[in-house]
Amino acid sequence: MKVTVDKSLTFDFPKEFEVLKWDDGEVHKRLSRAWQFACLCGEWPSHTCTKKTRKKSSCPRHLTCKVSRFDGFKAVDLVCRKGGDLYLVEVKDFNPSPKAVAPDFNQDHVLSHYVMSVAKKFRDTVFALFCGSFMSDPAVRAEAGSARRMRTNVTALRFVFHFESPKAPYKTSLFPSGKVISCATMKEALAGYLGSDLTAWLSVVDCATLQSAPRQLPWTVQRSRKLSRGGRC
Repeated sequence: MKVTVDKSLTFDFPKEFEVLKWDDGEVHKRLSRAWQFACLCGEWPSHTCTKKTRKKSSCPRHLTCKVSRFDGFKAVDLVCRKGGDLYLVEVKDFNPSPKAVAPDFNQDHVLSHYVMSVAKKFRDTVFALFCGSFMSDPAVRAEAGSARRMRTNVTALRFVFHFESPKAPYKTSLFPSGKVISCATMKEALAGYLGSDLTAWLSVVDCATLQSAPRQLPWTVQRSRKLSRGGRC
């Protein structure tokens, strides 16, 4: 089974895998809308504050509500399962275009922003798999069934961050591999937010590491031909 993420990386899973593009699913979208609590009055969930009702006259405390885009559930790109092994896969590729402006991961606040975001996606996805599996609306029943299968009788949980680091402007002793930040450094930073008990379940990889250690994960990844001539990794 092949799944393309961010139009730049294609994941090729063995046939034994069941794969969900979780962040594109209706279950995730409905849960995210329903579990937002950003209303300034503190009484109305922000998903009820539509453009028509977001006025002082309709608010219990006569406030103008502002919905924060950082509220609600976050989600990883892929939820995958093979047997009793459940994988949550988040993908960030900062090299899809030479014109793209890459974040400066050498700044602590930039690195913290990204690792906190990824850690939140892992946390929210685990919770949403349980919530989503109980949804009974006919429009999402099939997805709810898939979520139920994904979470049932899981014996091993893995967090996978596929991270393609921005390329450094030139190679020096500071950037010997041509990358702004290594997978090892990103894993260390992300592990600090997941906690020591979950670090053993965490993998941070890119195409280069998967090519050098193909058995690290039970799937392969290749770049989209539209964006790169790079081969399978």
